[in-house]
Amino acid sequence: MMRLPISTQITVTELIRFAWLQQGEWQRNALFDLFISLLRVGCDYYDLIALYAEHEISESELNILNAQAPLPETTLPITPSNIKRSIFRWTASKYHTDYISSVVEDIYRKLLLGKSGMTVYNSNHNPRSKTAVNERYILLITQYQNLFLDINRKKAVQFYKE
Repeated sequence: MMRLPISTQITVTELIRFAWLQQGEWQRNALFDLFISLLRVGCDYYDLIALYAEHEISESELNILNAQAPLPETTLPITPSNIKRSIFRWTASKYHTDYISSVVEDIYRKLLLGKSGMTVYNSNHNPRSKTAVNERYILLITQYQNLFLDINRKKAVQFYKE
């Protein structure tokens, strides 16, 4: 039987999904050791964090993800206008997380609270259309720093309280 070659990206994606499904067999620590190992062999942080963001993650696990993050391109004070400026594109699609004003307010509130967590924001997560472009953003807050990640552009912004 001849097998068609599978791209490395698909293989890694499926490996991570399989590992999350097999949590009874895989230790949680192994999932995050896998994350670090994949980064070391050249996998992209933004691609990996997008996969890990699909799951519930503890505070100590958030710290691991945060520690591996690339340096932020920009550091800005926490203001609604700076948050909106950090969102490159937001569609009016019915498949978005919420209206842009509500998303900005949610991010603003979470940054001011400073409570550890990870939130994913989608501008057009259309499950019916493979060609629809989804602008995906992830807000990652830990006790050490916060990052707003633009997954499509592979950029990180850090916010600070004035």
